[in-house]
Amino acid sequence: MAAAARLALLLLGCAGLLRPYCPEGWSYYKLSCFKYFPEPRTWDEAESRCQDVKGGAHLAWVEDSHEAATLQRAISYYQRVQPVWIGLF
Repeated sequence: MAAAARLALLLLGCAGLLRPYCPEGWSYYKLSCFKYFPEPRTWDEAESRCQDVKGGAHLAWVEDSHEAATLQRAISYYQRVQPVWIGLF
């Protein structure tokens, strides 16, 4: 029991050391970084460009309403009337 309590305290302490980090121009959300790209592209072109900008990145997809609201705010900040794509890593 004491060992489990020490492990829990250690994990809590380590969690405090973690800080969200995204490169300049990227936004942080749920352990991922999002980036707005203004250039019009097809899905395949956008996916390829996203991977060129950041290795391991992919086009973002929406998994829940909170994430949709977060992305909506990011998009509306940059773009008012044009279709957009957002990279995720």
